[in-house]
Amino acid sequence: MTTAILVLISVMWLPVALLNLGKGEPKGTGAATGFVGVLVVGAVLQAALFKDAFTAGLLFAHGVLYCCVA
Repeated sequence: MTTAILVLISVMWLPVALLNLGKGEPKGTGAATGFVGVLVVGAVLQAALFKDAFTAGLLFAHGVLYCCVA
C-alpha cells in the first residue's frame, strides 16, 4: 500500500510543476493536490491494517500539508 501512495504523490507533482512553469491552471492543480491530500490522509489504514505507525505518521503529516496547499 505504501508504494501505491508514493506513486500517487509523485504523480501529483506533474500538475504542480506545470503550474510553476506557467503552463498549468490553478483549479486543476488545486484539485489534484486536494485529491492526493485526502487519499494520503487515508494513512490511518496504514497504521490500522499494516501496523506501520512510522510510515503512517509521515503520510498523515504530508496529507495534511497537501490539503492545506489545495
